[in-house]
Amino acid sequence: MNKSVMMLHLARACQRQFARPASTDVIIGKSNQIQSMQKHFQMDNGEPVFLKKGFGDKALYQVTIALTIIGLGMSGHTLYQLTFKD
Repeated sequence: MNKSVMMLHLARACQRQFARPASTDVIIGKSNQIQSMQKHFQMDNGEPVFLKKGFGDKALYQVTIALTIIGLGMSGHTLYQLTFKD
């Protein structure tokens, strides 16, 4: 089979696959999921929004803070070494 014919078949298959409308069940399910997530994130419980999703967010936040502090310390150490060479 010619490569151009194969590409034409592939293009038609992709067009059929992506041109189909999404089912209404999927759309309604996603809408309900989005509304529940909005309610969860808009609750006023004194917690910042970037920590409201749970343990994973808290762990990622703490690791980011720790790496930032370590990076600042290493930068300061490097600048000190470059400034005051022994």
